[in-house]
Amino acid sequence: MLIPGFRTGTKSLAIYLRQLGTYLRAGVDVRRALGSLARGAPSRGLRQASLQIASELEAGEALAEALARNARCFRPLIVEMVRAGEETGALDQTLFDLAEYYEWHHSLWRAVIGRLVYPGLMLFLAAHFLAGVMYFFPAVREIFELPHPSTILLGFYGVVGGILAAWLVLPTLFGGMNVLDYVLYYLPIVGKQVRRLARARFSLAMALLVRSATSLPQALEFAARGSGNSVFIRRMPAAIEAVREGETLTGALRGTRLFDRQYLTVLETGETAGSQEEAFRNLGQVASEQARFALQNISLIATWMVYGGYMALLGYLIIKMGVKLWGGGGILSGAAGGY
Repeated sequence: MLIPGFRTGTKSLAIYLRQLGTYLRAGVDVRRALGSLARGAPSRGLRQASLQIASELEAGEALAEALARNARCFRPLIVEMVRAGEETGALDQTLFDLAEYYEWHHSLWRAVIGRLVYPGLMLFLAAHFLAGVMYFFPAVREIFELPHPSTILLGFYGVVGGILAAWLVLPTLFGGMNVLDYVLYYLPIVGKQVRRLARARFSLAMALLVRSATSLPQALEFAARGSGNSVFIRRMPAAIEAVREGETLTGALRGTRLFDRQYLTVLETGETAGSQEEAFRNLGQVASEQARFALQNISLIATWMVYGGYMALLGYLIIKMGVKLWGGGGILSGAAGGY
């Protein structure tokens, strides 16, 4: 998955982080490991970044700071986790944890795309089939008074282009606020699943950050970014400030109105028992499974909507044919008038 503003996909990141962790666990010096990854990393951007990071390490820079200078390849979550891993001496395990997180992230994204491919393909075929009929059989278009095939295709690609433009351009406008996130977040049916996905990503990122002993204000900041949702990013500063003022984590998150009662109850139980990491991990997994199941339902709804469009078009053509054959001036009405 490629996120606007980032060069590297989550699958490539997961492979890279696991490779680096494997080198370190085997006792290879981090600079030598980066030298090897400069030749064998899964993407060109990561290979170039490995060379630059290795040279900065030679100059005495810390690994986390060197990663931060390559922000288009390495998300803030990675930088913060690596910094914590360096301080605790568990850098290899930290890299494995991050690799697992991005593998989960990639599998979830594949599930989202996989569920939407079939209805999208059906819609694509429908638009081009209808345009093809209108092009090769102009008499049909005239009989049923249908639009020109170029109008059909322009309309279809206009909608697709508008969606892509919104995905790529809107995050750079309005002070970095992704308006599309806000629209999807509050949409009926779809919005519920968007909220679940954002909560899942936030929760699993929090589990990693809490495990690495990152301070709660920093953990909330980076987990909000890790959610990939502008609504979370915009509302989290209030929770961060509340935590700094002595509010409990559960109370601070309750004030954001991003989490339902069940989520907050589980988190409060974990916070009381001193097992926040496990609570966040469990909450993330539950939200992920709920989102996967819901995506299946959305896919079914979208598929039946496409089928409904087919049936509506067929009904329209049948009615139009009936009007032409039996209505005033029609072939059969004229024959009946002769008797």
